[in-house]
Amino acid sequence: MAAGPGIHGDQATLNMAARPSIHGDRDTLNMAAGPGIHGDRDTLNMAAGPGIHGDRDTLNMAAGPGIHGDRDTLNMAAGPGIHGDRDTLNMAAGPGIHGDRDTLNMAAGPGIHGDRDTLNIGCGRYLSPGP
Repeated sequence: MAAGPGIHGDQATLNMAARPSIHGDRDTLNMAAGPGIHGDRDTLNMAAGPGIHGDRDTLNMAAGPGIHGDRDTLNMAAGPGIHGDRDTLNMAAGPGIHGDRDTLNMAAGPGIHGDRDTLNIGCGRYLSPGP
């Protein structure tokens, strides 16, 4: 995870590579940052292969007026066998930049990525919270 000056610097990108048969050839979370807060795009993309969520499993979120509008939340629920009990991407937005939290959380069950598979982006004093 690369970070630069300011909030997320010039780049704020989370990349997660998965083995084939989990989400196909790629299992990647990408967040592009540009000028300002997140620039012109604030997009979470998750590519999946056939068999799990079909040919494409992509979450796209466009930013509207203000920061991210009233809500900036992506939720994806999965049943057991894919990523365990939960396979959820949550991004909470509030007053300010992303409010109190600017966090991407992905919970996985044992056997796929271990007990936890979590990507965290910290906004403010710290960049990436510990386990």
